[in-house]
Amino acid sequence: MQANVSAARAAFFPRITLTALGGVSSNQFSQLFDGGNGTWMFSPQISLPIFDGGARQSNHELQTWRRTESLAQYEKAIQAAFREVNDALSNTHWLKQRLELSTADRVQQQERARVAKSRFQAGSTPYQDVLEAQRDQLQVEQALIQARGAWISSRINLYAALGGGSALLANTVSTSVSPTAH
Repeated sequence: MQANVSAARAAFFPRITLTALGGVSSNQFSQLFDGGNGTWMFSPQISLPIFDGGARQSNHELQTWRRTESLAQYEKAIQAAFREVNDALSNTHWLKQRLELSTADRVQQQERARVAKSRFQAGSTPYQDVLEAQRDQLQVEQALIQARGAWISSRINLYAALGGGSALLANTVSTSVSPTAH
């Protein structure tokens, strides 16, 4: 873009063209290479931009505006990229916290189910308490799986926002942890 603006600015300056031509001429072929038969021509030409109806000025302004527009679009693209990265980072952070809370809930529900089963085996609670504890544990496990999936997706989105390719995508998907792992 800067080259176009410079070219438009250069159109305001005079142009100088130099043409030179040299050779040999003679009326008769036998005297062609005799002395004094040389012919030379030198013609300088100067072109001055005096009046062109404002075309040069308009072209210069057009190129300047195009450069300004290109810079604005470039800045807008950079701001959008920073916004995408920031959003992806905050989303990943929030989902990581959600994953940690879901993991803690799972540990609590596993302990609750274990205690309910021990109480039932000791004869102090009905089997319905065991079933309720296991149902709650299953719901927490499902929430944990959803939290892991969302967190992995957020990591992929972050990598994409940073301009990454498919290498991390394959690595991220292959390192996903099973629902029962801690």
